[in-house]
Amino acid sequence: PWHMLFFIVIIFLGSFYLVNLILAIVAMSYDELQKKAEEEEAAEEEALREAEEAAQAKENKRAAHAAAHAAAANAAAAAAAAAAEADGASVAKSPSD
Repeated sequence: PWHMLFFIVIIFLGSFYLVNLILAIVAMSYDELQKKAEEEEAAEEEALREAEEAAQAKENKRAAHAAAHAAAANAAAAAAAAAAEADGASVAKSPSD
């Protein structure tokens, strides 16, 4: 009878230990998988943010270039108007006018 009791106790305790060991391994691997997924998500968000910043910088550069081009065109138009006005002032009018 004692050897049956010993066998039953060993089986129950061993089963309890093995089940807890398996659950601990599963929980650890799930935790590692969760951390890896979070790191990948953070890296993806960082890459997306950097791409958005690069696109914004490129758009700002284009806008600055367009503004400089428009300012140069306005300056050229003003210079042409001033030159035309200066030419108009130096033209001699006929007495019949």
